[in-house]
Amino acid sequence: MSDAGLRLPHLDAAHRLQPLVGAYARRRATVPDVALDAPLGGVFWPASFFGLDRVAAFAAARPERQAAVLAECAQGLVGEAYAVEKMGLAYCARLGLLARSAEERMYYAHVGADEATHLGWVTPYLRDPSAAACGPFVALVAGAVEAGERNALVFLMQVVLEGWGLTHFRRLAEGCAAPALAARLRHILRDEAAHHGGGKVLFEAGAVGPGEAAFVRDYLRRFLGMVRAGPQAVVGALERGLGGLTRAERARAFVELDAERHAGERLALLRDLMTGHGLDDLVAGLADGGAFAPLSAADCAALAEAGPPGE
Repeated sequence: MSDAGLRLPHLDAAHRLQPLVGAYARRRATVPDVALDAPLGGVFWPASFFGLDRVAAFAAARPERQAAVLAECAQGLVGEAYAVEKMGLAYCARLGLLARSAEERMYYAHVGADEATHLGWVTPYLRDPSAAACGPFVALVAGAVEAGERNALVFLMQVVLEGWGLTHFRRLAEGCAAPALAARLRHILRDEAAHHGGGKVLFEAGAVGPGEAAFVRDYLRRFLGMVRAGPQAVVGALERGLGGLTRAERARAFVELDAERHAGERLALLRDLMTGHGLDDLVAGLADGGAFAPLSAADCAALAEAGPPGE
């Protein structure tokens, strides 16, 4: 299965290449040491960030159980960031090879350096980097990076996902209780804005042929399906951290998390990001098929019981 280099191993900390990688990262920005966040024990965001403070099953749990849930939720967020940055390296390498000018190749070399720096910043916060290579969203993006053509990839990765990242990383940074991690996230947010803007410059809607349009449509349909399904990762962490939930508790959790409203807000943002770039007919077709309609809390709970959507 393609993975866009997600399973590339990390070198030992004593390897001679490590100082060179670290030196290049420090030339781009200096960030606080991860040791500053060690006292938090992996709980980098509070319960209110995830909406868990409104969930009865979480509130009734013992403090150590609550901490386990919050630590797993944090690992999910950091792991997703790690995976996206690692896939960003593959994306920049591929787009650099597909570049149509020296300046475009230079641009992707610079963006790739940003992605390498971000990867170095988030990796120390992961308990198990190999676990970040899992999950339907990560698999979907990795497959797109390896299979997509130039214009389709610019639209998907920079116009849509980097645009989505502006809101996502801003929220992560503002809600983060770990000062060193929050500082790193703020730097990432700054770079994401530049990457998103570059994508809007480089995307050529008129050059998207039928095959590329079909590729974009299928990718977006599956991605939006995951967003429609609500906070599956949070409820999954809750279930594992508490040692299981009854069907009624699971359904109630999605209601208490206000799953339908929050998913609706994210879907509206994504539709705005996709609109106005010359693919509005494609976006309208997705809307006609219900791709921007959030699932009800009951449907989210049913999916959680069956397993999150992977296709």
